[in-house]
Amino acid sequence: MGKRSLLSLIFICLLIPAATAQQLEDKTVLSIGDQTVSAGEFMRVYKKNLNLVADAEQRKVENYLDLYVDYKLKVAEAYAMGLDQQDAHKTEYRKYKHKLATTYMNVEEVTDTLMKEAFARQQEEILARHILIAASVDDLPQDTLVAYNKAIKLRQEIIDGKRKFEQAARQFSADPSAPDTGGNLGWFSVFKMVYPFETVAYNTPVGEISQVFRTQFGYHFIEVLDRRPVAKEVTVAHIMISPKADDASFDPEARINELYSNIKQGASFEELAKQYSDDRNTAENGGKLSRFGPGMLNAENFERAAFALKNPGDMSGPVKTDFGWHIIKLIDRHEYPTFQDVEQRLKRQVQQAQRLDYIKALSKQELKARYNITSPEHVVPFFTEFLTDSIKTKTWKYTDSLNPAMKTEIFTLGTTTFTYDDFARFIEERHRKTARHNTTYGAAKAFYDEFELATIRDYFKDHLDEEDEGFANIVREYKEGLLIFDLMENEIWSKVREDSTGLENYYKEHLADYQYETRVKALIASTPNEAVAKQLRKALKKGASLSELKEQFNEEETQVLFSNGTYQEGHRLLPEDYKLSSGVSKVYNKAGQFTVIRTDELLAPTAIPLDKIRGKVMGDYQAVLEAAFMEALKAKFKVTVDQQVLQEIKAQL
Repeated sequence: MGKRSLLSLIFICLLIPAATAQQLEDKTVLSIGDQTVSAGEFMRVYKKNLNLVADAEQRKVENYLDLYVDYKLKVAEAYAMGLDQQDAHKTEYRKYKHKLATTYMNVEEVTDTLMKEAFARQQEEILARHILIAASVDDLPQDTLVAYNKAIKLRQEIIDGKRKFEQAARQFSADPSAPDTGGNLGWFSVFKMVYPFETVAYNTPVGEISQVFRTQFGYHFIEVLDRRPVAKEVTVAHIMISPKADDASFDPEARINELYSNIKQGASFEELAKQYSDDRNTAENGGKLSRFGPGMLNAENFERAAFALKNPGDMSGPVKTDFGWHIIKLIDRHEYPTFQDVEQRLKRQVQQAQRLDYIKALSKQELKARYNITSPEHVVPFFTEFLTDSIKTKTWKYTDSLNPAMKTEIFTLGTTTFTYDDFARFIEERHRKTARHNTTYGAAKAFYDEFELATIRDYFKDHLDEEDEGFANIVREYKEGLLIFDLMENEIWSKVREDSTGLENYYKEHLADYQYETRVKALIASTPNEAVAKQLRKALKKGASLSELKEQFNEEETQVLFSNGTYQEGHRLLPEDYKLSSGVSKVYNKAGQFTVIRTDELLAPTAIPLDKIRGKVMGDYQAVLEAAFMEALKAKFKVTVDQQVLQEIKAQL
């Protein structure tokens, strides 16, 4: 066999598996009514969702197919009911489609550059002062030139020693705080200032004055006074006590002080967090929070107290925030995080505010090039004259649609031509929702930039599913998810919420499933002092009241934490090995915290009132209705599975 023949044979052999795989993907594996599902679609969905299926049995192809059939039955019913034609569905679907399409725009490289820039900047804080000469984005070019020249002149006078920076800021700066601060901004780091301002600040050496630059507020120049490393991230634990909506007499400050006193006497911070903290997300882990750095918690008092702690194990006094009262314990101080540690957070941050404007500008350039769009120079001058002063008060109305000039073409996308008329209608709809403009020129310029970007981006987003198969698959799945949600809301969930008679009847028929276990009405007393716990037990056995106990044990300082209520076995305030019983318990010791329980009443098992367990009953009732609904769908739509294709799928998977 010659070399050419051998190579041809190898090439054919390589093609056979690929061709066979493609043939399988095109085969129909499932039919529901008049809708078919290809083997390729089923295998794609199976592979995508495999890790989301917790039950190993359900991961088997046949069992997963059962789940998929139920899913597709619901989709078929939703289409049969015309839910896809409802305005609310169309609006929500288009909103998601547009949001997802944004991630397909070629901005990842720009975003990555901005993320790395922000990461480098977040290692350092800057102390600076500035002077602002106001200039609106609406100002005509000749007006902005006046402001620019004033800033240039003032900066030079400061550099030449004719004026002091602080005095000039107090006298000339448009910053409202300048008369008091002399332009001093204090310490700041990344994301604290508008992006152009931040960039100039980080690029200016200590002791130097920047060149004049522009932001939306006007023209600035900056003097950088100092730089320093930012505070390192910390890990802390906390105990949080919040006000109780159902108990106006509860005093969270008094309780946090009791806990603080107990900890100082030797009680375990972690155990008290588990028992008493109202932050249920962290309580089970001894109150431990995820590590954080400056500005990450949006709780200034909490952060200030946490960063003031010097050594692991140090503890703050009670600290008040909007969430309640806290005691904070330092667990660790960390080295600066790596880029990988903060990559996702940085990505979210750089896609906000002025950095997003920067990304949008580059995105707009690329989209204009993609669709061969140029910005005609005649649009802004025409609309500067066409708009009236009513645009300044957000009362402008488009009343001249018959003007022949309004047919003037601006650009064409696909088969659609956009004209002056489209732009005028855009302005009429948008101008009441945006910031005021002081001139018709400023309005025309700003609205045209917005119109051009919005129109091109909307076209891209509306047509991306025609160009990208992966995108089309994702948006189809989202659409089907929306349809199923609407279907279940209409047919099941709303009925469960609104059918109070049916819910009550179901509850009564299944009353045995909704029973309290044995409970106790009890007083729980806890202290880090074993001797006090023994004295406390004696007092409890003698029948001392709660007020008498507090007077005896907590008059001078809080030694004992008292909790009075109804408790079920396993409640977090009860010792793990405590068995519900009448009378006064022994002293239990857990991690140095000594607990005594006095049971005032032993409550026998009884039915849980419907209003106390309504959520669980509704869930159970819903499951019954859903099962009946699915049986009805299986009777309505003919379901056919091609077993031969299914076996081929199993072999390939």
